[in-house]
Amino acid sequence: PELVEHGVSGLLVPPGEAEALTEALDALLADPGTRRSMGAAGLAKVAAEFNATTEAAKLSAIFSASEPIT
Repeated sequence: PELVEHGVSGLLVPPGEAEALTEALDALLADPGTRRSMGAAGLAKVAAEFNATTEAAKLSAIFSASEPIT
């Protein structure tokens, strides 16, 4: 759920629900345009939110907020 926005960058199905997974896969197999747009949306999200620069900034913020070890 952190990476995938249902219907935008992928499809989410409840854990253990094989029928829901089958329906989601069938829908994607039937619609190449949706597959392409979801793939592009997922790539854009990862590039924007999970690149080295943003991850380094997140780590820096965590370290800055931490108490020094003495």
